[in-house]
Amino acid sequence: MTHLLYRLETRIDNLRARLRVRLGIKPGAAVIVPYRGFGDARRQTLSGRVLTYRRTPVLSDARDETTLWENLVAAYRRFETDELPGALVQATYGALVAETVTDEEGYFHFELQPEQLTDSGAIWHSVDLVHTAPHGAAYAPARAAGQVLIPPPSSGFGVISDIDDTILQSGAIRPVELLRNTLLRSARQRLPFAGVAEFYQALAAGQSGRAGNPIFYVSSSPWNLYDLLVDFMEINDIPAGPLLLRDIGIETDRFITSSHHDHKSAQIARILDAYPNLDFVLLGDSGQHDPEIYAQMVSAYPRRIRAVYIRHVASPARGAAIEDLARRVQAEGVDLLLADDSAAAAQHAAQIGLIAPSALPIVEAAGRQARRHPYS
Repeated sequence: MTHLLYRLETRIDNLRARLRVRLGIKPGAAVIVPYRGFGDARRQTLSGRVLTYRRTPVLSDARDETTLWENLVAAYRRFETDELPGALVQATYGALVAETVTDEEGYFHFELQPEQLTDSGAIWHSVDLVHTAPHGAAYAPARAAGQVLIPPPSSGFGVISDIDDTILQSGAIRPVELLRNTLLRSARQRLPFAGVAEFYQALAAGQSGRAGNPIFYVSSSPWNLYDLLVDFMEINDIPAGPLLLRDIGIETDRFITSSHHDHKSAQIARILDAYPNLDFVLLGDSGQHDPEIYAQMVSAYPRRIRAVYIRHVASPARGAAIEDLARRVQAEGVDLLLADDSAAAAQHAAQIGLIAPSALPIVEAAGRQARRHPYS
């Protein structure tokens, strides 16, 4: 079935391309959309996508005054992408020059191994990207700057966080609400949970206040929402970090509804494997399978997980099941806390030395302010 769907999608893409040629529709501008990468001093991974547009692309449109119609059009344009397969992409980082070719969905992936970092003291490192169109197509070369996160030596631990219903109020367990939020609200109109920014800033700063702990965001949201999520985090002062999202395309070995569980487990393991000498804190919500996935990580990576924080957004019955899971995780020496808000998680984090005690009142004050002005 998957193979048939892949052949159908490929045939539709080919028919669209031939129809444009027949109708004399000129190709639009090519755009490189880099995704934040990560790694260490020896090896870094960087991915992205090359897309084409016959009109101005919808990227980073986070105005306050966007209407429902404008948001719906923006959502359509995010998902109705024209990818550019077979495009040569070149990455330059210092003296290192690497090349790769985009796949059928326009994605590219680099594994960079520079001889030395251009700025060994920096957390974020810039990689110059340029592409050449395939088959002599009339696209002007596109350029972009990719970013790679390399944790500093001062990092005491890393953080891996879910997005929907963990930092972003999405209503993921209620399909109609999730659809409305995704299609009809801009990045500026989406709401964070109270105290999230302050808590994540405290985790990044660590107990010393200047640790520079890296934060990674792993979600089953599609890559099409990447720019919206990046804007949302920037607008709400949530610390920047690599986003590991999911491709919703169809390939011969992957169906559009690939497992949420498998995707998140694989990406979390990928991060843990990239930093074998770094412990991690895991944050998620009770709405889907985060507690079960995180419990598996505790078992698979003994003595690597400092704590697990789960935001309680589901039913009391679900909460009772997670409390049972927490007792099993506790037997492996890790606290799994089911918390109603960021302040409760921050209190535990301060107790076990993950954040500075001085950060706790700031997180608590943010929660009180949100309760007084819930729509501010």
